[in-house]
Amino acid sequence: MRRQQASELDGRADDRRESAPGAAQPPDVFSRIPAIVRKVQPEVVTVLTGGGVGSGVIYRPNGVILTNDHVVHGASAVDIAFADGRRVRGKVMATDPDTDLALVKVGRENLPAATFQQKAARRGVADRRIGEPARVRQVGQRRHRLR
Repeated sequence: MRRQQASELDGRADDRRESAPGAAQPPDVFSRIPAIVRKVQPEVVTVLTGGGVGSGVIYRPNGVILTNDHVVHGASAVDIAFADGRRVRGKVMATDPDTDLALVKVGRENLPAATFQQKAARRGVADRRIGEPARVRQVGQRRHRLR
């Protein structure tokens, strides 16, 4: 039962059960993660505030950044660090505590905006999230563990 539950989490049939000789096996979900990270890394930003650090994504090529309200809460301006090593000041344009979303505008153009899937994911399907988890900070492209 445990194997079945694990396979259902990522939307695959249980690939551990026996199959006909020569049958194609589904690709391992976890082996694709490094390629996914390389693809989306330019779209992910670090949001630095006076009180901490968080993550966001480039929402529009004209410098609109999508982040969380709890990251920018109470701030009118924040610093945004991009994967290319640049760091610029951004103005908090809108916040919504109910959805925990916020928009920040920076003075950069032609940025690699993130793309989003149009349909909601099915319940129980594994997803992959890329950003700055708690206690990890990105400076340029280096990561440092905070102690």
